Amino acid sequence: MATKLPTRTAAFNKGDFGEVSEAYRGIKPSTFKTFKALAEYSEADMSLEAIVYSYGDWAKVRVLPKRFVALGSSSPTLYGKGVIKSDTLVITEGENDCLAAFQMLKDANPNVFPAVVSLPNGAGGAKAISAELDWIKKHKKVILCLDNDDAGKKGKDKILKLLEGDAYVTNLTLKDPHEYLEQDKAQEFVKAIKQAARYKPSGIVEVSSVIKHALKKPEWGLSFPWDSLTKASYGIRMGEGWFVGAGVKVGKSEWLNELAIHLVKSGHTPFLIKGEEVVKLTARKLAGKLAGKIYHRPDIEVDEVEAR
Repeated sequence: MATKLPTRTAAFNKGDFGEVSEAYRGIKPSTFKTFKALAEYSEADMSLEAIVYSYGDWAKVRVLPKRFVALGSSSPTLYGKGVIKSDTLVITEGENDCLAAFQMLKDANPNVFPAVVSLPNGAGGAKAISAELDWIKKHKKVILCLDNDDAGKKGKDKILKLLEGDAYVTNLTLKDPHEYLEQDKAQEFVKAIKQAARYKPSGIVEVSSVIKHALKKPEWGLSFPWDSLTKASYGIRMGEGWFVGAGVKVGKSEWLNELAIHLVKSGHTPFLIKGEEVVKLTARKLAGKLAGKIYHRPDIEVDEVEAR
């Protein structure tokens, strides 16, 4: 059985844990050593029982396969901070993701590779970003490489707010960096890091993304019932909205009815929404306008067959 928490704490404080002497899920012993990750082995058969990830004055222990305990008083900081110095910083969601990402990037280019860190407690580690914000902003390029799941996407949004949008975002097809390593897809991961796109809030576009449409000659839209308005506005065009305001009983509803019937006569089917008018009344008003008669007043006789 693995040692109990107090014993682990004492071992961490004394520096009694040993080095990781074997590969674990694709992560090399040399990678563990770079990040000062240590190991706990079973006294019975010397099998790997736990991995100790050092955060400086405290540590996070992964009791295999996946149970976590903290040694010491944890503080909001980033795992791997300061291990590698680089102008580019990659932020991952877990310690093993950090190690896997570093290993794949270093193997791809041993001479030039980014610094890699991890949030201390998954996608909910925004406090660590706040605590290390000044250090993070010293890097020329920050790449968010959080898990490709709902938690990762929510965490990404929180972190982007803290970074004021000044970051790049990866588009992972697998769940996380460690999965790329385990599936022997390191090249795909490195490509995803290189192709990380600068974050853009939704609704903001670059000219290059609309140039094809922008170069199309402007076209006239559908006509209004009034030639002067069609001429002044170039017609009813897709993507444009019209807001009409006027006083009470000035004729806003009649303006709308006239427009609807004009569209019907032009071969179109308008979708009409009137929040303050009974549907059957709207139908009779429009039918009357189409026929050039009045169908909606009780003091005027109506041929109901004609109205139908």
